[in-house]
Amino acid sequence: MTDTVYNYACLGPLLYCAVFQGSTVLTESVSAKKYPEYTEYQRLVGRFMPKPSAFWESSKPAGEEEDVKKRE
Repeated sequence: MTDTVYNYACLGPLLYCAVFQGSTVLTESVSAKKYPEYTEYQRLVGRFMPKPSAFWESSKPAGEEEDVKKRE
């Protein structure tokens, strides 16, 4: 047994998660600039896990529900 409280083996997975998070932020921003509708998608869908609000929010983009009511 060693006298150290920490282990350097944990550093690899932590750095891997940091790189993964950074690349995700970059790709999300590129997609948002390329596709204007992507910001609405980002609002509705979580990056890695579903957002709790997704279960009670409407899946339709803002303003679409009013258009349906006007057509009726």
